Amino acid sequence: MKKYRLLILCILTFDVAFLTGCWDKIEINDRSFIIGIGIDNEDGEFSITCTTPNISESKGGDSSKEAQNNYIKTSKDKTIASALHNMEANLDVNLDFGHTKVLVLGKSLIEDPNMLKDVVDYFDRNTIYSMRIKVMTTQMKAVDILQTKIEGKDSTGVYIAKIFKNHSDDILRFNTVDLGDLVFQLNASKGSALISKIMLEDKELKFGGGAVIKDYSLDGWLEEEELRSLGWLRGKAKRSEVNFKYNDITMPYCISNSQSKSNFELKDDTLYIDVEIKSEGNIPEYRLEEQSLFDDKVIKQLGEAVDKTIKEEVEKLNAKMQNEFQSDIAGYQDQLKISNRKIYLKTKDQWEEYFINAKINVNVKTSIRRIGVTE
Repeated sequence: MKKYRLLILCILTFDVAFLTGCWDKIEINDRSFIIGIGIDNEDGEFSITCTTPNISESKGGDSSKEAQNNYIKTSKDKTIASALHNMEANLDVNLDFGHTKVLVLGKSLIEDPNMLKDVVDYFDRNTIYSMRIKVMTTQMKAVDILQTKIEGKDSTGVYIAKIFKNHSDDILRFNTVDLGDLVFQLNASKGSALISKIMLEDKELKFGGGAVIKDYSLDGWLEEEELRSLGWLRGKAKRSEVNFKYNDITMPYCISNSQSKSNFELKDDTLYIDVEIKSEGNIPEYRLEEQSLFDDKVIKQLGEAVDKTIKEEVEKLNAKMQNEFQSDIAGYQDQLKISNRKIYLKTKDQWEEYFINAKINVNVKTSIRRIGVTE
């Protein structure tokens, strides 16, 4: 009996040795949860802006007009890590990036290839950041975007992330890019990517278009309409609209579905690309005098008018990619890799040259499925 008691005592003593608690635990009150991060280039140094929600205000603790919906902290240094270290050193809490939603890159930063490379390398190496953080850029400073107060919202970072989440398939305004996607794109393409653009107009945040990155540096900007054309080429123009003219009357065509397929042929060392775009949609409003949308002939003419508009938009974007950007931001090479391995292997080492000189033909087929409710 004594042996059993001694054995139980030893087991309990052994267990107690491991019941030391979480020795490295950081209490929630000692954490500052960073929701949004902004990075700017200030005279060759990284200027880091971090926002965290004002918890007391969101709980109703401060209803005064002076209460802010974000705490804003900014720090500057030669590296991102040292800038964040300096920021944390002046706080009575620890920075926590486990809930970060948004990363905004200022124009001055993406204009410097070395600094953009450093950003990619830093976030690629540090596992404390989620690869699902939404990344966007701006034609102004990132700090100005994150300092914007959104009426009725507790956090600018959360507001931006929800906008992108709820409208991710609206290709007209959003080219949603996660941190993991951006890092992969830049590394795989040796510095090429397309990043969504966010703007500040009349004290409100606006979304639309994007920045074209080439060789880890800003190469130019795409406007909303051009981003829509990119959606046509990628078969992702769902939930967007295009205005077209029929008998001098402007009408909207709302896309419910779209598909795109590219066929490739190499003749005499010249690349030929045939793009086939198909879409389905409806016309929610119209004004036709002495004509009916129930007339098959009219519907056919409307479809042809939509085809012409889409074709012109896509051809304009192709010309801009070949002549101005000299970059395949539409992803033709990715399609070629899947559809024709032989041509892909022959052109991959000089793809930029082949793409710039390629002959691209665009064919569009529109199917108008609904015309709204009439009498």
